[in-house]
Amino acid sequence: MRYEMTALMAGLLVWPAWAIAQDARPGVVEGAVMNQLTGEPLRRAEVRLAPATVMGGPGGGRDAAGMGGPGGGMGPGGGRGQALGMIMGGGGGGLAVLTDDQGRFRFEAVPPGEYRVVSSRTGFIAARRSGSAATVSVREGGRVSGLNYAMLPQGVLAGRVLDEEGEPVQGAQIQVMNRRMQRGLMNWIGMRGTATNDLGEFRIAGVQPGKVLLQITPPGARRGAPRVSGQTPAGPARGYVAMYYPGVLDPSQALPIDVKPGTELTNLDITLRKTEVFRITGRALDATGEPMQRFIVTATRLDQAGAGPAGFAGGARQDGTFDVANLPPGDYRVMVRRLAGGPQNQAAGSAVASVGNADLEGLVIQVSEGLTLTGRVEIQGQQPAAAVSSRSLRVTLLPAETGMLMLGTRPGVPSDDGSFTIQGVTPGKYRVAPANAQGVYLAQVMLGGQDYFSKEIDLTGGVPGPVQLIYRTDGASVTGTVELPDAKPVTPPLAVLLPADAELRAAIQPKQVEVDETGSFSFDNLRPGEYLLWVFDDADLNEMSDPDFLQLVMERAVKVRADAGQTASAKARLETWPLDY
Repeated sequence: MRYEMTALMAGLLVWPAWAIAQDARPGVVEGAVMNQLTGEPLRRAEVRLAPATVMGGPGGGRDAAGMGGPGGGMGPGGGRGQALGMIMGGGGGGLAVLTDDQGRFRFEAVPPGEYRVVSSRTGFIAARRSGSAATVSVREGGRVSGLNYAMLPQGVLAGRVLDEEGEPVQGAQIQVMNRRMQRGLMNWIGMRGTATNDLGEFRIAGVQPGKVLLQITPPGARRGAPRVSGQTPAGPARGYVAMYYPGVLDPSQALPIDVKPGTELTNLDITLRKTEVFRITGRALDATGEPMQRFIVTATRLDQAGAGPAGFAGGARQDGTFDVANLPPGDYRVMVRRLAGGPQNQAAGSAVASVGNADLEGLVIQVSEGLTLTGRVEIQGQQPAAAVSSRSLRVTLLPAETGMLMLGTRPGVPSDDGSFTIQGVTPGKYRVAPANAQGVYLAQVMLGGQDYFSKEIDLTGGVPGPVQLIYRTDGASVTGTVELPDAKPVTPPLAVLLPADAELRAAIQPKQVEVDETGSFSFDNLRPGEYLLWVFDDADLNEMSDPDFLQLVMERAVKVRADAGQTASAKARLETWPLDY
């Protein structure tokens, strides 16, 4: 048996092809995982080590946002500890180990390179609000040790869903909604969910600590049943629609649920109530004015963007008519899109419609053929040490209007000369998202002689001309220090940086880096300009994008001027994150 176990471990402790480096002496990565609430070591936490470029994508350097998410872990955590743990596997996703009884892990024979180490354990979630994982740099023959990572006991939400007659509702969709930034706006986004069983019961584990909303969507609520031919109902129709705990239609009136680490909140029961619902009927026309035959139609509440499912699905018919039913009163964007494969076949149109106390009839939406946006990506400045290919600087458009969809539209991939084409763009307003690449930053988005960096590009009436994206290599840097307490924190403090100009924050998202054990930190590859800097014991970048939250911490910010090709230095104070779990 001892021989068989030794052979098994030896067989699994084989690095995949991506990790093999010729004539390079391997290194060691070791550390420990603990329960942040109790400080006790976490036994049998799984730790996975994989290249940063595999897990974080291109450009996942020191200031890149890392991995994370519901049920996942943050950073290194879990492992073998003095060769006592069990090897879990070594496939294309890297090597995984389990922590020993002292919560220790150890990876041996690690080829030199940049890695991310992510931990997970049943019943625990990422301790860090951001859920990010730091990059571990392994040098030839080097040792990375003393890595301590914490995890929090998960939160659990449970309850029942009943109808007006007190009967259990089976198949209702339950969503736990967290505040997140989406296209520059703060919204409630569904992060974890489940469906009720035959008793109307639900239980959702792995809930991140913090304030959340609970959304309940009855079966079929987003797609109303068609009316019976020849029958006209007396008065407005009534039906079940999506609600929010404890039983309201508007998410702004919902009761936020305060989830504490390791707590299980039960008896979150809700009784669904029927409400007056209406429908929008109309016709979809193609670009020539003829009725469309194959299309989809959706209606999205403009005042509830991001709150749960992406709109109400409508019924589309071969004669071009459509109807979207079960709509509570409100303003909607009704969008029609042709069903066709490939970006060159995209065609779409939309209209904003208000639903009051009656059905809306006769809405006509004519689609436009998908637009073709052309342009060129140009890299200016001295070539960086690590050459950047224009092909890696993909061109991505983000809709700037609520309810706009970009189904089938692919990012533009520049050719060797920098030219790119994006087909199937729905007419509307957009922003250009900066590509995430080391060594360059997006400096300008030029169209018709005007710079649209962080601004909306209006493609409602067509494409006004080619777009020129100018990337530069003379990025700025910010280095800083902070005085750390004598007692080493379980998780390293986080330095947070964002533009001082509020208008630029739509394009330049907040950045964060971990503070090292000496109290030092560094941001690289920045677009030159004025920045605001903080160092927190913990941070959530979603909150940093909320103007209301920024007012709470603005006075604590350190202002830093980062000039092109220069390194600015700053000294910050360690601040306590102002929001409790």
